[in-house]
Parts: sequence; structure tokens; C-alpha cells
Amino acid sequence: MRDDFRYEQDPESQIHDNGVRAVRAADGMIAYARRCGTGTEELPTVFADFLSDAHHLADALGVDFR
Repeated sequence: MRDDFRYEQDPESQIHDNGVRAVRAADGMIAYARRCGTGTEELPTVFADFLSDAHHLADALGVDFR
């Protein structure tokens, strides 16, 4: 998968662009799991921890998480 967006409105391009976004988010979550030492945990646990800490970050920065 290429790491650039197509920005087209056809279904194939939208699937591609969503895949690019998912891979970018996965890269962030993998880095987070490595930093926390939770790389061997179940995916739902790592994902929940990642989102929870992102919420704490939003609070610290004064950003509305919703």
C-alpha cells in the first residue's frame, strides 16, 4: 500500500485512503506499545490503553477529546 492519499470519491480510492489512515494509526499504536512495554498484550488492551492515554493528553492540552 502506498503511503499517499488518492483524494478521489470513488469507492476504491476511499478504501485505499482509509487503509493509509489505518496504517498510520497502527504505526502510532505500535510505537506506544513499545514505549509502554505492552507489545505482548492483547490488541484490545493496547488499543484501550492508547485511547485512554490520548484522552489524558487531550485533557492536558485543553483539547476536547470528543
